[in-house]
Amino acid sequence: MEITDIAQIVTGIATLVVALILVSQLYQQHKDTEIQLTMDSWQLNQSLILAEINDADLSKILSKSDEGLDNLTREEEVIFNKWLMLKMGRLSTEWRLGRMSNDPRYYKIHLSNFFSNKGVLEAYENFARQGTIDGTVWKPGFVDIVDEVYARLSKTS
Repeated sequence: MEITDIAQIVTGIATLVVALILVSQLYQQHKDTEIQLTMDSWQLNQSLILAEINDADLSKILSKSDEGLDNLTREEEVIFNKWLMLKMGRLSTEWRLGRMSNDPRYYKIHLSNFFSNKGVLEAYENFARQGTIDGTVWKPGFVDIVDEVYARLSKTS
């Protein structure tokens, strides 16, 4: 075996080691990104919940919407719809990003809480379902989960 053969083997091994290091760094970066996504999602969810608690007007609107959208004034309905889009938008974005490996249980828990409000059920039927379809065309499956939760909870309301 000549020195050039040995040099080629050493170069090949060095290239393989560098490739393995890069793969491990990519794996760590993926884990870091998932952690950051989790924390950002948690922070957004906390902000929305705190707004529901601390904002007297929003609390009143959500309380009234528990009895249905007919109980809201036009102005309240506009605010309610924006709140609904924020909540549903967070979940559909998480779905598109593969949050929780798209485990349906995660989404069913959040949607069950969300759809416990009669106004949310009505809004989903009236307009939000189409928005959910439009917002998740890049990654199918989310609407099926939402529809399942909607069907289950709309029977009990």
